Amino acid sequence: MRGALGASPGRLIRQFVTEGLLLVALGSAAGLAVAYGTIYILQRLIPVDMMERLPFLGDLGLSSHVSLTPKSMIRSIGVVDDVHEDAC
Repeated sequence: MRGALGASPGRLIRQFVTEGLLLVALGSAAGLAVAYGTIYILQRLIPVDMMERLPFLGDLGLSSHVSLTPKSMIRSIGVVDDVHEDAC
């Protein structure tokens, strides 16, 4: 639509990259929220006596690598978008 209205190719690329960044951010946030919620529910389903016998079950959770990967992806896409905007 924007192309038909006379938008430059650079502007169209910036729009696509911005939309992609937004989709990645929303998808990552939704995925992490579902993961944290699922872990919370699963921890509540473990019987108390099993938790006492197997103490490592109390440490269930997402590692920092799991939560940092989407954040780093979002930041790198943002940097690429900023560099591309400066070049156009």
